Formats: sequence, structure tokens, C-alpha cells
Amino acid sequence: MTLAEPAALSAPARRRASLPEGAGLEVVNGLTVEEAALCYLRQGFRALVVHGMGNGRCMCSRGARCQSPAKHPVAGGWTDGLQLGSEDKIRSWYRRLPHANIALLMGGEATADQHVIALDVDGDQGQASLDRLIAACGPVPETLTLRSGRDGPGYHLIFCLPREVAAEIGSVNGLLQGVDVKGPGGYVVVAPSVHRSRRRYQVVKGVPIAALPALHAAYLRNARAQLRKLDEDRRDLKPEDFARIGTAEDTPLVRAFAAAGWLGRQAKPGVFMVRCPWHVEHTGGGDGRDSSAVVFAASQLSPIGAFHCMHAHCAGRRLGDVLRALPAAARDLIPERPRAAPEPTLPRVLVSKEEARSRLLRAYREPGDGLSVVIAGCGVGKTEAAVTVAIERADRAHLAPEPRLRAPLHSRTVFVVPTLKLARQLAVRIDRDYVLAEQHEGPLAARNDDGSWACHYHDAAAAFAASRQSVRWSLCEGRGVSPCDRKDGCRAYNAPGPPDEARIAIFTFARLKVAAALAGKTGLLILDEPPPMLEHHALSGTWFGETERSLRYFEVEYVRALRPAVDALRRWLEAAPLGEPSPLDHIVGRDAIEEAKRVFEGSGAKLRWSAMRTQEISACRRSKAFAARIGAVGRGLSALCDAMHVPQDGARVCVEERKGHRVLVLSLPNMPLYEALRREGATVIVDANAGISLEVYERAVGYRPKVTEVHVADGCAVHRTQLRVRTTRTAFLSQDRLDVALLVRRLREVVSWVRQDPMTRRIAIVSFKLVEVALRSALGDDVGTAWGDLGQDEAALDEVRRLLAPELGKLPARPDFGHYGALRGLDEWRELDALVTLGDPWWLLTDVQRDARYIGLPDWERRYEALCAAELEQAHGRLRTVHRTRPARLLHVGNVVPGGWRDAQVWEPVGGRPKAERRDDADELAALVESVGGVKAVARLLGTSPGALRRYVGGERAIPAKALRKLADACAGWIWHDPGIRNGVDRRS
Repeated sequence: MTLAEPAALSAPARRRASLPEGAGLEVVNGLTVEEAALCYLRQGFRALVVHGMGNGRCMCSRGARCQSPAKHPVAGGWTDGLQLGSEDKIRSWYRRLPHANIALLMGGEATADQHVIALDVDGDQGQASLDRLIAACGPVPETLTLRSGRDGPGYHLIFCLPREVAAEIGSVNGLLQGVDVKGPGGYVVVAPSVHRSRRRYQVVKGVPIAALPALHAAYLRNARAQLRKLDEDRRDLKPEDFARIGTAEDTPLVRAFAAAGWLGRQAKPGVFMVRCPWHVEHTGGGDGRDSSAVVFAASQLSPIGAFHCMHAHCAGRRLGDVLRALPAAARDLIPERPRAAPEPTLPRVLVSKEEARSRLLRAYREPGDGLSVVIAGCGVGKTEAAVTVAIERADRAHLAPEPRLRAPLHSRTVFVVPTLKLARQLAVRIDRDYVLAEQHEGPLAARNDDGSWACHYHDAAAAFAASRQSVRWSLCEGRGVSPCDRKDGCRAYNAPGPPDEARIAIFTFARLKVAAALAGKTGLLILDEPPPMLEHHALSGTWFGETERSLRYFEVEYVRALRPAVDALRRWLEAAPLGEPSPLDHIVGRDAIEEAKRVFEGSGAKLRWSAMRTQEISACRRSKAFAARIGAVGRGLSALCDAMHVPQDGARVCVEERKGHRVLVLSLPNMPLYEALRREGATVIVDANAGISLEVYERAVGYRPKVTEVHVADGCAVHRTQLRVRTTRTAFLSQDRLDVALLVRRLREVVSWVRQDPMTRRIAIVSFKLVEVALRSALGDDVGTAWGDLGQDEAALDEVRRLLAPELGKLPARPDFGHYGALRGLDEWRELDALVTLGDPWWLLTDVQRDARYIGLPDWERRYEALCAAELEQAHGRLRTVHRTRPARLLHVGNVVPGGWRDAQVWEPVGGRPKAERRDDADELAALVESVGGVKAVARLLGTSPGALRRYVGGERAIPAKALRKLADACAGWIWHDPGIRNGVDRRS
């Protein structure tokens, strides 16, 4: 039993008249059931009469056929009629049923505002769940504890909770794996009752009932909320979803259970009784072939059949668990589930350039109040049309004849763009026709006439800026105490501001909140390619360790506000189940969040954007390494601070495994963007791929935005080619190192395609950032620290250059390079002859799935592929094919079809990827995998994915000889897997 030993936090009001002085409830272990019932009554508990055991079977009318022997009340209506509310009633019942058991009814009042609940911990699964609860939330207080009579671990932990919390959790079987919660309306059998195993229940700790801490209660509330969500999903099903397909005998799952020898008799048409794969953990024992575990015939909802077991130990089981528990020969009878084909997308309607410009001007001139969306392809002219309308609005005059300082109504336009480079390009374009353009830049953006950075401490300041704290206030002005020694003559700090009378303002999304406020109710706010609606911040164990060491560099009040949340999240990271999102306030606690918000509000919100201690400012200027440390820690703390200020349950926390390490992902809405979309006034989103996020915007504002969609045909002949081969970010990595051999093969295919047309000379290659750095290095570019920052070995760079340089030298001219995610607004490639995208830029799968769950999107798979296709469309759009007058060529190397492509030529290269050396050692590998500790552990050891390893074990793919040798060598010193040993602790005793 894993219990802490601190004193109880609180105890219910109890009457001690029947207990000896100083004695606890352990005395009931030596009493008869009738005497124990009287003792419980005098301590303020509500008791029930429960059937007992006789001659090895339940004494109810069902006898040996009883599904819950010695655990159910003697008759119906037990919540009222069978409560033993008086001593006379107790004596009356136990004279009639001397061998009956006794149970305590949960939910009764422990104090005026407290209810009693019980955690029923059964078996090794229950013990493991309790261990995870303690590891995530801290030790549980000492409380009344009873041992059940079952074989193996079995405990009842009695706690009290606030009335509303106990009602929210309720009474749930299988709330955690192996743990039932008995709340209001539930009951637990107690000492000295007799279990079906003929052992007696016992009180092992007769101490007063303790209050369950708030963090532990939040853990249970979160688990209950997830179960309710599953129930809601089931209620959304339609009757036709359950329509049977064929007969039960033809159901793949029935055939698999029959092959395993686990199939029983047919209970009724479409339902077979089976042996549960986990029957040895059931309380009742036996071989498990009874009606408690059944397999259903195939249906529209589950084409291979369905499994259900009524025992609490199996409450958290899923069909995937059942399939994995089947023997391999039986599992082979289950066909692979066919993936639904994506619905065909409607072709884009193409219009002339003149019609496109007319529609775009109308969308900006008549946006209406609220949100509207402009969807236009790359190069159509959506930005040019927006500038035209902004200048028209700025030229409006005051209605009154006398001059005024304030701009007239509906004359201001505010642009918000993704990058500073785009902001400057836009300012140059506007200045050609309208001088007073207001461009907002920070100190880090200023440059000298020779192009060097104006800020003397630019590198350190840029690293510090990652913390989201104000560079101007913290480093330039030193928080009013320790200003920069170069501030007076600094061009970055003293740059002239924009003219007061400017009516067009340009911001980046980093200052979206300021931009929305400047637009006001009558200004037009134009959001050019906005960021995602959700932010995801990954906090690793390394980050928590670095934060613990660095908190002394931040203000005391800031640390006091965030320390409880940091500690709670660190515990959650260490023990929370993987892949289960939880609201932040359930983990941290609502009281801790409200206290933190009071601290921030009391500081006038200054702590949110400047929290570093004044004594550390000079060190931050001098040392880039120290500034980077503060930036990395501060970024996570700033995200946590933002998460505390979103509406209740708006921030979610999920623990994932990445590269063999647990990572805590904090997800929260992008609140500046959310508030900008819902502002009072006209807001226009301009994005070529806004259609993907249209449903997200609709859910954010609560109505269907006005949409203007414009697409224009190519202005010249454009030849589009796709080389369909697997080319992803992970494909280019082998044990986190660049697979140079694969990159050479792909580069040869690109060179072959380029040389097919002698007119193709100047090209650009777009790929992942690691590939771009490698290609630039091969042509002699100084990649600086970028190679090392990407986790690559500096010593391998010479080999990369040696292998890639000859291939790049076969191109007619030196190519340009770029990487996905950094191409928005890039206009320098419009005159190139061809553009190549090398690889499919898939988003992080867990982020897309998390977005879909958070926002409630029904089809995350379609969105996942659409985001990848949209990024490819952005890359190919750099050639500006709408305005070209001479032919262009486009090539994509990958399996995803870029957005907007129609009738592309599919090109198959001669030869193909060389196969790995084939060996017939699948059985040996399977034995090693099983002995070492399972597929995931071995996959991490070999640096491969669990899916690939399963294909090796199953014989679907040849086993690389070097992988088998590496595993065999590692096994010589491996600690062999023993199910009785977990986390280095032997639990078999």
C-alpha cells in the first residue's frame, strides 16, 4: 500500500461512545457483523444490509449464478428502505439474516458541507493507477482504510469532499483503471463482512476520515469529465450505426476468439459469450466464459465486431487492447480496417484578372461590421487591392471646415503582417502613393546605414526577446533604474517615431493587441495571413530543471505567483497518463490561479511584460548565453501566465512522449487574435489558405463570416510534375542525424528533372530547414551555428559538403534555397525558371489532433493533409504564375499533391531506393524484443519507430542486419523485463 503518513487534514463529526478510550475502528475486526453495524451507526455512518456467503455461494435467490456474490443489498429500494438507521432496525435485520454482510453508504454528510466518498482500489492495475495519482498530485493524507477479502491488492480509502465536488464526480466504476469511485448513491462492503474468497474484510487504519486534497480531487474530476465526453459521443450515434452486417459467425472478432479457444456459447442472436483476455484479474475468478464478457456481431459502427466486459477492471479497455491481447495466429484473422477515401474537393472557379481585382476592391470597401474573409491565390493581387482601399480611406476629409487633430471617421487602416520584412515591403509600397505610413518597429529592427544592427547588444537582446518581455523597458531603459550605457546615442532606441497624423499603420502579429486598439471601432483592421488560433508550448523535464535554477533571476512577486503552477505541472509531467488532455485549472487549482491573477493585477500588469530582476539586466546585456537562458525560461513562464488569464477551462495540458522523453504540452487560444476577430468594427482576414481555417473562425466569432474567394488562371504555360516517393522530415533523419545518402539520391532526381529542359537554368529549392542548411553549406555558404543548433554533429559537415557539392555542381546555375514556414510574401523568385519543393511539410500530428479536439472539428485527417498541401501551394506561389509571361516549371518530390494543382504529370524515376539486406531472423528479433521490454523500448534503442519495428517482427519487411546486431550487442548488459518490477521497485512482495 502506498500511503503517506502525515496527520489527517480534517475529520467528520463522530460519536465515540462505543469505542474504548483512544481506540480506532480497528476494533470492528473482532466483532460480529451485527455488533459492527451498531459500532458504525454510533460513529455516524449509514449502513446497508448486504447478502452474505454460505456454502461457497451467494445467499441470494440466484445462488451460484449470482454475478456480484456477497456484494449487493438484500432487496431493491436499498437507498431508503434498507438503511440501518436505528439499533432496533439493525438487531431486527441480523436476527433474520445472521450471515448477512454490511456495507456503508457513501455520500452522507461528514460535516455540514462535506460528503463521504471511497476509492475502491483493486489488483495491480488499481495499485498502478493509485501510484500515478500520488506521483502526479503528491501523497494522500492518512485516512480510514479497509482491506477487501479478494486475492491480491484490494483497498477501500475513505475520504470526504465538498458536497458539489463529490456530486460532480459521482459514483463511477472504472474511473481509473482498477479504481472505482463510490460517491453519492454508491456503497462499499466493509469489515467484518465475508468476501466470496471466504476471507474477511478488515479495517487496517481506523483513523478519522481525511479530506481529499484539491489537486487529487481535480485529477478525479478530470477523469470523470473524459468519461462523460465518451458518453456524449455515444449518444450522438444513430440507430443505423448499429445495423448488423452479416451473421455473428462471420464476424472477424468472433472467428479470432474461436481460433484462440476463448469462444463460449451464443447468448442470443448476434451475441457470443467469450472468455475475457483479462479474466484472471476478475474478482469472481473462474475461466471467464460467462455472460460478463461478450462479443457482438459486426455493425456499421464496428465492421470487425465489438467486445464488452462488465467487470470494473476492464472498464478502460478499448478494441485495440483486445486485439493486442489475442494470440498472433488469431489476430491474423482480423482484416485491416480500410481507410475512408477523402471526399472529392470542388474545382476552383477561375476568373479574369479584372474580375478578380473588382471583387477584391469590393471586399475591402464594403467589409461590413464584424469579421470577413478574403481567400485569394498567391499573386492574385489581394495586398495591392488592400493598399488601394487604404489610400482611399486615408484621403477622406473632415466634414467640418475647421482643421482637427484627430483623423476623420472611417479613415484609418491598420495592416498586421507575419514578418518585419513584409511590413517594410508594404511600407515602401504605400509610400509611393501616400507618404504618411505609420510603421511600428522595436529596437531590434533598427539598422545602421551600412546594414549592421543599430543595437550594440543586438544578439543578447534578440535571445532575451524570446521571453516575450519588453526589450525597450527591460534592457534599454533598465526598468527605470539601470538604463543601457549606450542609450543616449543609440539609433535603435532613439529612432524617430511615425507622424501623428498618419492614417495607415503597419504592425507585425507580435503587436496585434496594440494594432486592434489603434484601429478602434471605425478603423479597418486587415490581418494578412494570421497565425493559428491555438498556441502549443512544449515544456520538457529539462525546461523544468532549468526553470528551478533560474527563478532567482525573476522578481519575488512574479515567482510567488507562478511557483505553485510550475510545481503542479512538474508533478503532472512525471506521472500523468500519456495523451489525455486536462484543463489547467484542474491541475493547478482554481485558487492558485486566482491568487496569481491578483498578484499580476496588483502590479498594474507590469510583471507580465517585465519580470526580470533589475540586478540581472547588465548581465543579460553582456552575455548572450545568459540572455538565451532567461529567454527560454521566460518564454515558458510567459505562456503559463497567459494560460492563467484565458477563460476557465480554456487552457489544456497534455503529456506526450517525444524522442523517448515525456513532454508537457500547454495549449491555449491565441487571445490577441481571438479578441481581434471579435472586436467591434470591421476586420478582414486575407489568406490564400483561409478556407482551411474557416470553420475555426466561425466557432471563434459565433457566426458565419462573409467570404470572398478569388482564383485566377496562370498567365503563361506552367508545367507541374510530381515525383511520388516518400520524402518527409523523418525520412531525412536517421537516429536524429541527416541521412546524407537519401538526400543525395533525391538531389540526383531533381538534377535529372532540371536537365530535361535546356531552357531551365535558374531554379529555387525549398525543403526543410536542415536540408536547406546542408545544401547551402555544400555551396560554400557560411552556415554559422545553424548546423549545430539543429542538433547535428559539426564533424559531419565536411562529409555533407563532399557528397552534395558534386551533385549541385551539375545544375546549370547556382540555385536559391528556402525552407518551409519562411516563404510568406517572398517576391524575389518571380523571375526564376523553375521551383522545386523537396519533401512533404507535414505538421506535427499531435498538434493537429489536439486542435481538432479543442475546437471540436470533426475531421482532423482532412485538415492534416490540407495544411500540408497549403504549405506546398505557398512555396510554389513564389513564382507568381498569375503575372508571368514566359513558361515556368514546378516539381514536387513527395506524396502529397500541392494545393491548386490540376492534371500534374506524375514522374517515376528509373531504379528506386535500394533494399535493406534481407535476413530470416524475425523469430530471433521477436524473442529479443519480448525479453528486453517490448516494442517501444526496443524502438527507442534502435532509433526507429514502433510501427517499423512491428513490421520487422511480423516479417512484413526485411530486418536490417545492423539493427539486429545492435540489439543483440545491447542485450548482453540489459536488465531483463519482469512484469513484477516497475520503475526499479520490486512489487512482487
